[in-house]
Amino acid sequence: TRAHFGADSLELALHEELLDFAEAFRPTRAESAMREAAVERVVSLLASLPSFASASVRPFGSYATGLCLPSSDVDLAVFGTGFESKVQQVAGLRQIEKALHRAGWRAEEVEVIGSAKVPIVKYVD
Repeated sequence: TRAHFGADSLELALHEELLDFAEAFRPTRAESAMREAAVERVVSLLASLPSFASASVRPFGSYATGLCLPSSDVDLAVFGTGFESKVQQVAGLRQIEKALHRAGWRAEEVEVIGSAKVPIVKYVD
């Protein structure tokens, strides 16, 4: 631990440890660029689907707050789809699932979880 404040108290020592941890696990520029590219691919994919043409995509969670670890996922929410019922939402996610399988980039382990309280599609990029 480097001495940010010449820690002579437990609180300052803990503060220094937290700063060191945050610095050690901050995503590299390359990792940040990869995540940003993944988000852009999803935005472009959705824009190509008529049902999602007017939708907006917003990140949330650790990626959005900048607190993600190298192994963290990227959480995205899609707004403005007009899908009100859960049946419509799951059908929309199935459209995304099909589009991910056809995408020109590699989307693996694509899965729609329609039984969740908030239905989701997840995949590995």
